[in-house]
Amino acid sequence: MNSLIGVVDLASGAITSCRQDSLTLDIPSDLDPTAGVVSLDAELGRYVTRSGERREYSARPVLLSRRSPGEECLVASAELERDGEPMQYRLAMVDVD
Repeated sequence: MNSLIGVVDLASGAITSCRQDSLTLDIPSDLDPTAGVVSLDAELGRYVTRSGERREYSARPVLLSRRSPGEECLVASAELERDGEPMQYRLAMVDVD
C-alpha cells in the first residue's frame, strides 16, 4: 500500500497526499462544519455539534483506500497519537483526481 490518495481539507481547501492506509471516520450528522474536528480515543469519538453541544459516539476507523472519490469523511491528522492524547480527525473530501 505505497500509493497515495489526494485529500482536500474542507476547512482550508489544501490538498495533501495521504497513504492508502490512513485512517478515516464517518462524519456525524450533527457535526459543526466550522469546527470540523473529531477526537478519537480508542473507539469513542468526541465532537461539537452545530448547536455547540459536546457529544460522544462509537466510531470505528476505516482505511482511506475504502473511500470513494468525492466522498466526504474525517481523515486522521498527519500527527501521530502522542502520550495518550486522542487522535484528531479533520473534515475532508477524497480528491477526485
